[in-house]
Amino acid sequence: MRKLKYILASVVLAAGFASCETESIDEKVKDNTIVAKPILRFELNDQQTVVTDEVRIDWTNDNMFTVTANFSVLNAADPSEETRYKPATLAISFNSLTPANFPTRLTINNPNLNISTASLTILNGATYRTSNAKENEDAGFANIREINDIGKYIDGDFEYILYPSAGSNLEPQRLRNGKFNYVKY
Repeated sequence: MRKLKYILASVVLAAGFASCETESIDEKVKDNTIVAKPILRFELNDQQTVVTDEVRIDWTNDNMFTVTANFSVLNAADPSEETRYKPATLAISFNSLTPANFPTRLTINNPNLNISTASLTILNGATYRTSNAKENEDAGFANIREINDIGKYIDGDFEYILYPSAGSNLEPQRLRNGKFNYVKY
């Protein structure tokens, strides 16, 4: 009798696992044409996490493209509720649409000549760029991790140090743990 119970329990358990394989949700998860809303996130100066769904790709005439994101930056030193959050724009430019690492400067370790640049503009007129880094200074990188040709979107990550113009008394801005997903191209 005990063996019969074990056999029946095994059959019921196997039937349960088999029925899970035919659920319609599994087919939807595998569908590459379904695209979520684009999103970009990063940590700014290890003080605040910025998340936005206002992300787009802009193409230039020379086949370069830029991932552009609009968001708000918190200015904690500002006591006024109306001006505490400042509109900002982050732009990350790539010279090729291919899954790869895109550093900010050319090196011998970069045989494909992939390169990226980034800029951060805050409403008060402050602009920070990777191109303002000193010649021998590494200002970061971006990676294109996935290109979905069916859904027409890209996913990737980035980390940059953005520098103000020469002679400015502003501090560089550090962008860490940056990610972008489902950005339509």
